[in-house]
Amino acid sequence: MKKFKNYLPENNSEEPAVETKIESVIPHSVETPRQPTAKVPDMESAESVDAMVATLEDLREQTNALRAEKARMVESEEQLRFKVEKEIEAQKHGIEGLKAEIPALKQRCEKFAALLQIPVC
Repeated sequence: MKKFKNYLPENNSEEPAVETKIESVIPHSVETPRQPTAKVPDMESAESVDAMVATLEDLREQTNALRAEKARMVESEEQLRFKVEKEIEAQKHGIEGLKAEIPALKQRCEKFAALLQIPVC
């Protein structure tokens, strides 16, 4: 304790010196910061209740409209995805067909070139 003797206040009472030091630094009542309060309509007035009901109905309508739009967009996406997949398959089929035609076409060209005695291009 000799190290800290200079840092602690003289204590002639029965309370520990550390508590005396803390009490002198921290105020007894700590105020909480005040939050800005939003205007809450008076629940008892008919106008505010009507306004709240109208607001809730409006929010529900917006929610329903957005859900309907989302459903339309999901359906559109599925249709477009199906069309893209169909186009991919068509392109693959077309490529396979062209690959199958090329050897036969090349063979016919070689026959014509041989008849004409010219080099094949």
